Amino acid sequence: MTVRFNPESSISTAYSSDRPDLLELAQRLQQAMIAPVMLGGALRRADPAELD
Repeated sequence: MTVRFNPESSISTAYSSDRPDLLELAQRLQQAMIAPVMLGGALRRADPAELD
């Protein structure tokens, strides 16, 4: 996926010139909101140094 992120203090922005990748990200975020277990798993696997 060629999506880049720009985290700020109260908002995070995703951007890409590849529309299909942005749509895939949107679908995954929607799934994470519906299934919190999925989001929890992703956070457990995340590198703590990358979390703000």
